[in-house]
Amino acid sequence: MVVKGGSIDGSYLDTGRIKALASIPPREELLAKFLGVANGPVQGLVSILNEVPSRFVRVLAAIKDQNEKKS
Repeated sequence: MVVKGGSIDGSYLDTGRIKALASIPPREELLAKFLGVANGPVQGLVSILNEVPSRFVRVLAAIKDQNEKKS
């Protein structure tokens, strides 16, 4: 079977547009890609929020070590 054209909502689709529609990934794959892209900024925010207390603890440990060396 050879497709030469088509119609969606009353507008004509030539073979190029039909091939473009056929090459769109399935819904599940598109959703997975979207969630992967949307998850990036959230992971960055979590790592930044986690870094603040980590740095604070390292500073306190360094101050404690410095005070122990002085004593």
